[in-house]
Amino acid sequence: MLNAPALSVQPRTLLTSDDWYYQLKKQYETRAPVEERWFSFTRGLKAHPHGESHKFDYLVEHFVDEITGPYDQDISLLLVGNKGRGKSICGVSLCFYSACELAERLGGKWQEYFDPVTNLAVILEEEANALMAIQDKYQCKDFDDIGIGWNARSWQGESNRDKNDVFQINRTDSTIQVFSVPNQFLLDKVPRSLVSHYAEMDQQFFAHGFTTVKMFKPETLFREGKIIQPYLAMDRTKYVLFRVPRPPQDLVEFYQKKRKANKIKATNKRMSDEPDDELPRKRRKNAATMAMEEEMGSYANILSPVISMGGGKDDVIDVLTKAGMPKPKAKRWASGKALYELFPKPS
Repeated sequence: MLNAPALSVQPRTLLTSDDWYYQLKKQYETRAPVEERWFSFTRGLKAHPHGESHKFDYLVEHFVDEITGPYDQDISLLLVGNKGRGKSICGVSLCFYSACELAERLGGKWQEYFDPVTNLAVILEEEANALMAIQDKYQCKDFDDIGIGWNARSWQGESNRDKNDVFQINRTDSTIQVFSVPNQFLLDKVPRSLVSHYAEMDQQFFAHGFTTVKMFKPETLFREGKIIQPYLAMDRTKYVLFRVPRPPQDLVEFYQKKRKANKIKATNKRMSDEPDDELPRKRRKNAATMAMEEEMGSYANILSPVISMGGGKDDVIDVLTKAGMPKPKAKRWASGKALYELFPKPS
């Protein structure tokens, strides 16, 4: 057990024993060591003297309570943080300990709920597609670095649309789905808008075998058209910070080997194709155009039927304004070419 690092001692000539520095130092050195203060596994440590260490237990139990309840609920967690902050191992750990809790409650082995071979999709689009297609109940699914396999810039692609469709209807599978990305805007807008939980990586304690995350539960204000991110609250208690322990070493090594192989595949595939910066100018799209097209795609459910049935400019303006869009913006969309490139008129 490692002790917390001691503060360096300042010369006594500068401070007296009554000063705040020595009071703080004495308090710091008498607290429990870092590992002991945060020590926690999924089960069996309810009598541990440090109450905050149980919060990870509560998080895993809360997830499992949700999906095993009588109302066919699921958990979808968007996990974000800068590169190297521990997102990937955090996602593996959440799935592993949730699978352990499911095995304890429902029977069987944890691999039946989180098989690293099939339930861990790392980087590659084909792995994400195969994982999304699994329809067994109570599965823990980890989509690691999914910003590549479910990219927001590829929202028009058939693969993205298929995954979006399945994601909207797979609630009754009662799964725990973890999506990790360096930035939330790298992920397609549909899963980004519909996740049940949102987490940000906070502090790294790699040497002590854990990381900490801030957990939020998004709420959509439909009339205002925006999403707010309040902290996760359970049993009338608001929880801000959770400690996530490192999963078993053999599972970490399996993940690292898989990630290394998939990273090579993804890099080779992209470097062998025509780079975006070498495309002819007429085929390039600036960020504003791409953002507008993505927003148009979010109205596909009302625009596509109108245009496919031969509706004209006035019909498009009408359905957009009824959906809450300002009329000048609706007119601008209806008069431009971009809308009809996305939703071609019938010939």
